[in-house]
Order: sequence, then structure tokens, then C-alpha cells
Amino acid sequence: MIVLLKFAVMKNNLENARRKIDAIDDELIKLFLERLAVSREVALAKKETNGAVVDPMREREILTKISVAAGAENENAARMFFTNIFSISKARQRSILKGPSPLLAEIDLSSAQTEPFPSRAAARKARTHSRQFRKWSRSLQSYISRNLKKFLKLLRRAFVRMEFCRSRILLQVQ
Repeated sequence: MIVLLKFAVMKNNLENARRKIDAIDDELIKLFLERLAVSREVALAKKETNGAVVDPMREREILTKISVAAGAENENAARMFFTNIFSISKARQRSILKGPSPLLAEIDLSSAQTEPFPSRAAARKARTHSRQFRKWSRSLQSYISRNLKKFLKLLRRAFVRMEFCRSRILLQVQ
């Protein structure tokens, strides 16, 4: 009873945590899209002033600020997260300044060729199929093993009979 209660509490905590993550993801996508819009404005300003897409000093400044804000425990993850955002923004700016970016073309191609993530029901169905396949495979192996033994027995008997007949023929010839 206590175990079931603990499990229910843990499951409830997990569901609450997932809801929080979903809400954060909703906010992240809004902020990301807003950042891309501002990045477009930056690209247009750079186009007017013939500015470079890459500004290493600015990136270093931002990464330093982010490292301090994230703290020692999360510094690497925060730096990787923002480095990826910088790469996407620079690719978008290059496409505005110089035409379509190979990275964006690759992302678009990959997105077009990739099926959407499976739903939980599809994942559950896949696990069920996998279990059924393993069960069927074990049954087939067992069937082959049993019948192979029978076949080998029959083969031995046939060989013994053949040897017996051969020896009788040899005796008759002599």
C-alpha cells in the first residue's frame, strides 16, 4: 500500500515537472522566434552598413555574461545552448546578406525528410510489437530446434539403414 502511494506521488511529481517543462518550452519558442526577428533586423542594419555577420568580440562578451549568470554547474550547458543559437542567427543573417545558407538548406531538407516524433501511443505500440517479435522469434527458434533434432534423428536412422543395406549387399557380393 505504501509503495503504491509512493509511486502515485512520484508519478504526480513527474507529471507536474513535465507540465512545467512544457510551459517553459512554450516560452522558449516565443523568445526564440522573437530573437530571430531581431536577428533579421540586425542583418538588415549590417547590410546597410556593409557590416560583417560574425562579431567575435560581441559573442565573447555575451558568452562571458552567460557563463557568470549560469554559474559553474551549468556554465558548459549554457555556453553550448547559446553557441547553437548564435550559429542559427548567423546562418539566418548570412541568408539575408548573401542568399540562402547551406546550413538552413540542410535543416530544411532534413526537416522535410524526417518524420515527426512518434506519439506516446506509437512508442507504446512499437514496444508491444518489439515484445511480440521477440516472443515469436523465441518460438521459432524453439520450433526449429525441436524439429532439427527430429530431422537429425531421422537422418541418423536413414544412415544406419543405408549402412546396414550396404553391408548386406557387400556380404552377398562376396
